[in-house]
Amino acid sequence: MNFLTKSYLAYSHGEKTVSPWVILKPLGWLGSVIVGTRRAFYDHGVYASEEPPLPVISVGNLTTGGTNKTPFVEFIAEQLSRWGLKPGIVSRGYGGTTSEPVVVLNGRGDRSVVGDEPLLLSSRLTDVPVAVSSDRMADVAALLDHDVDIAVADDAFQHRRMVRDVDIVLVDATCPFGNGTSLPNGILRELPGSLSRAHAVVISKSDQTSPEALRRLKERISHWVPQERIFYSRLADPLWERWDGERFVPVGKNMTAFSLTVFSAIGNPHSFRNTVLKSGAAILHEFEFKDHHHYDANDLQKIEDAARKSGGKAICCTEKDIFNLPRGYVPRVPLYVPRISALVEEPGRFWNVVVQALRPQIVVASNGYGEDAIGARLARKAAQRFPQAEVCAFPLVGSGIPYKKIGVRILPPLSKSPTGGIIKYHLRDLYQEIKAGLFRQISRQLSAWNQLRSSCRTVLCVGDAYLLCHTLWGQGKKALMVATAKTKFISGHWKLESFLYRKGCRKVWTRDEETAVELRQNGVAAVFEGNPIMDLSCD
Repeated sequence: MNFLTKSYLAYSHGEKTVSPWVILKPLGWLGSVIVGTRRAFYDHGVYASEEPPLPVISVGNLTTGGTNKTPFVEFIAEQLSRWGLKPGIVSRGYGGTTSEPVVVLNGRGDRSVVGDEPLLLSSRLTDVPVAVSSDRMADVAALLDHDVDIAVADDAFQHRRMVRDVDIVLVDATCPFGNGTSLPNGILRELPGSLSRAHAVVISKSDQTSPEALRRLKERISHWVPQERIFYSRLADPLWERWDGERFVPVGKNMTAFSLTVFSAIGNPHSFRNTVLKSGAAILHEFEFKDHHHYDANDLQKIEDAARKSGGKAICCTEKDIFNLPRGYVPRVPLYVPRISALVEEPGRFWNVVVQALRPQIVVASNGYGEDAIGARLARKAAQRFPQAEVCAFPLVGSGIPYKKIGVRILPPLSKSPTGGIIKYHLRDLYQEIKAGLFRQISRQLSAWNQLRSSCRTVLCVGDAYLLCHTLWGQGKKALMVATAKTKFISGHWKLESFLYRKGCRKVWTRDEETAVELRQNGVAAVFEGNPIMDLSCD
């Protein structure tokens, strides 16, 4: 690693405050604006998030690498397997070239195509398929061909296009947020306030800093996440192995007699260094390369020469580095690797939070008294079809009496509309609604949607394009839509309404076949499977 790279890393990680790299501050501010705008677009449905075909647990972070995500993904997948589920993993495959999903099994794959981390995970979890590409939605779909029950997404916290059931975010205790600014001035992909989207925050490497520093970090994180959803993790004592060029040969845990030349190409080489030292080995020389660096013969020649000249007997790298060695490379001096795994303090409490977040929440939203009646019947059917799900109602107009009659929980706030929500025919109706607090009520409803954004899995809208627009702006996910207000024979659909249905709906059920045909011609995923007003009211 050259001087300029080391100088930049020291500045971006907050180790040096006085640095010529301060010239990047304007770009850091610009990065924050771009990321914040993108986040707002997803929060409010300008870019709509889509539901994957499997439940998804995401393991991510706010910074660029170095938080022990890979061992934590393995930790999650192993526990799911112990429960009798069949997990699969989806990965971006940094350093790989594939744009179409490639499924890696038993650690067999081309590093240049899929990257190093998928190969590492697949070699450790031989029964778990790992799907790799730049399209995580396509990766999840590819896992369906391998009878997977649940997907674990590696590094997906910023992948807002895909809805996740559980977002676990790792924060490095030794360098939580770097210098506190966004890329490229700092190491933050998002500002710390984004932790409010997380279902659980795990402070990793908790054994590598002081109890007081941990306390202060937890207190800071609790500004955005309740303390009962903040956890500590660390790496277990490593099991050491020797790489002979083809396979790993177990060595054990005692490395006190070893003097090593270490090399790594990972996000946080200091953490790797600490692991080696805690195992009792001495470090004679150290080489650091850029994360995901693909070693060549010259790199390894320098490393081996340094080991011989320093009087040491061996070299050492991380398990991930093994997959970045040249094909066919056989070490000329012994090469040792610490095999690491993640541990979580209070595992029972941690898994309770994860399991609770996995329980899907279905929200039936409706904007009219007749729509409430239809919505109540749909809510009852959803509860019968998905008994493990929590089905809730979000009536925009009135007090949701049909939902109350069948015992469906109604989400606040409630209000009694003087016109029943019909304000488009006469100005006096609009005046009555405004006088009754229309804008205040809309603001309260959007705030309620905001609280649901990270917990709601599916929204079923019963009503018109206004309800869809209200729902998208409130929670950002593509909705299912039962269109009760308009047909081809009553007003038809404006171009703006068709646009909203096309961009914001996974599927639209219409009142008649002709309307479905009209909407499909405009690119809407519309179907006619019976008149929802007549069929459901007679059910």
